[in-house]
Amino acid sequence: MKRSWRRTLLWLISIPVALVGIVASLPWLLDGEHLKPVVITAATRVTGHQVAISGPVYYTLLPQPRIDVRGIRFSGDANASETAMAEAERADVVFSWRGLLEGRLVVETLRLHKPR
Repeated sequence: MKRSWRRTLLWLISIPVALVGIVASLPWLLDGEHLKPVVITAATRVTGHQVAISGPVYYTLLPQPRIDVRGIRFSGDANASETAMAEAERADVVFSWRGLLEGRLVVETLRLHKPR
């Protein structure tokens, strides 16, 4: 009886630890470049302006889901490479865990670094 209780306790502890380890290691296993088209589409839809990203895209999931975009440009016309309405060297976007777990993309913080 005592042995099965220990085994159950070990499983109850091991599974959450393994899940946290997997989630924490995803940014090292999956490149952020696959997120670039998704970020561009979402930002264009939300802002109503064409968005272009010239630099890399990084992301982390812990402690909060965050996307870090380098070289972002907003323009009013269809071709984002011509006339820039606004630019930033870097943009950090922090998302809500609760929103993600509910299937929604809720931005908690948007920070532009060195906007022009």
